[in-house]
Order: sequence, then C-alpha cells, then structure tokens
Amino acid sequence: MNDQQRDTLRKTILETLMKKRTGWTDLKKKVLGSCHPFATDRTFTNQMKYLEMRGYIKKLGEKRSLAPYEITEKGKVQLSLFE
Repeated sequence: MNDQQRDTLRKTILETLMKKRTGWTDLKKKVLGSCHPFATDRTFTNQMKYLEMRGYIKKLGEKRSLAPYEITEKGKVQLSLFE
C-alpha cells in the first residue's frame, strides 16, 4: 500500500465518521464497500489503529465491538488537509 492509498483510506474513514458515529463493524463494511481495491480487513484495521493512536478518532465506551467511533476535532482538521 502506498502513501496515496493510505491517505485515501484514512480520508474515507474520517469522512464516514463526519456523517455519523459508527461502530467498528458498520464502519468496516462501509469502508471496505467503498470500491477501493486496496481496502482490505488488514488495511482497514491498520488505518483505524493509526487514526486512533494519532487522536484523529476516538472510541466511545469500553467494548470495542459495540462502542461507536467518532471523529475528533484534530481529525476534522486532518480531514480538511486531505481536500
């Protein structure tokens, strides 16, 4: 996966979360269904970890599979840089 593909996947995740708080499973389905051929389970997981570690997204609640994610203010700034 090259830098442009990573940025595209990160942008897709952040755009999806801008619209609505979403749980892991639903978010993964939407992102993997985005028609980007490089979007796989592994690349999705890696980019989610990256975005969470950088503080661009956060999980609300304790249970990873059930808790929704939301974009942070820092994530909104990052999203604007993609455009």
